[in-house]
Amino acid sequence: MRLLISLLLLTLTAACHAEKGSIHTCSLTSDTLNFVTPTSDNIANTFWQKDVDGYESINRLHIAYKDGSVAVVEHKYCLMYNFEIAYYASTTNELSDGKKFSETLKSFFNYSAVQDASIQNAVSAMIKRFEEKGFDADSALATAHDDSTQDNKRAEYSVSYMSIEDSSVHRAALFIYMGIGGEH
Repeated sequence: MRLLISLLLLTLTAACHAEKGSIHTCSLTSDTLNFVTPTSDNIANTFWQKDVDGYESINRLHIAYKDGSVAVVEHKYCLMYNFEIAYYASTTNELSDGKKFSETLKSFFNYSAVQDASIQNAVSAMIKRFEEKGFDADSALATAHDDSTQDNKRAEYSVSYMSIEDSSVHRAALFIYMGIGGEH
């Protein structure tokens, strides 16, 4: 019985080790993506941080704005590309109405390491939904867009916005996600 248990444990250990040591061929690499470091009069500081999550590489850009706002832009990639932004605004000036919100959203999607017309179409569709819902800088609002194709090419987007009443540091938060590739 002890021999059976020992063999079982040895088999499980070997299987776990084989999975951890498996090699993933990434179709997306830092050489195939175009990472953007924005420059603007309202940016005080930027810095990049590299990380790894399993077999996926992560390039994370931290942006500190002169007005106290901050953004973290994350590019996670290997077999698919995930793009996320968490933006905390110190004022709601640039998010105060639908037009300013739209401009801010478009500018953040320009930080994506992947650019094509379908991304701009998805951003336009989400902006239209925000306008239809009646964007209000004092209210929370979220929308998503699925741009997946019949041949299993996946593309999904989401944007959420909320005002922050209980903070003396930030007044609003904007969260952006885009995932391209992978499987359904």
